[in-house]
Amino acid sequence: MEIKNTFYLSLGSNLGDRLSNLQFAINSLSAIDCEIISVSSIYESEPIGFSAEQKFYNAAIKGNTFNSVEKFMSSLMDIEKKAGRVRQEINEYSSRPLDIDIIFFNNLIINTDFIQIPHPRYRERKFVLLPIIEIQQDLSDPSDLKHLSEILVLCGDNSEIKKLEALLVY
Repeated sequence: MEIKNTFYLSLGSNLGDRLSNLQFAINSLSAIDCEIISVSSIYESEPIGFSAEQKFYNAAIKGNTFNSVEKFMSSLMDIEKKAGRVRQEINEYSSRPLDIDIIFFNNLIINTDFIQIPHPRYRERKFVLLPIIEIQQDLSDPSDLKHLSEILVLCGDNSEIKKLEALLVY
């Protein structure tokens, strides 16, 4: 019997047509047997950890998949690659056409070289927290059961985030 897994993703893009890159990610999810439940508004945010010419567009997605977390992660990396992302050998932040992070996958807590869930830095980033809270206000972190709204208050991210009028179609 297949198990339906619920996921929360954070999307980001600051190279090329940012809106089209985010839409490409959403469209590509259906090709890997994902059911999209909801998509947040688009938020514009400053890059964190590096400087860039263009700000990021960010959004969050809640959905379901029958894929295992490992297969799902591999599929997301393939989507990023098809969008033009080139992963760096060194683990430094840089501009990219598409970044897809698994923030939550069911209530799993995973810490391997390949996958870390919950995402290890989501608590420090308003551009991740705000869109997820928008689509699921009562969501809690499985590692300590804190509500995301509580984590947002404590996150310490003072960067400027702006909600945009543009919408993603799913």
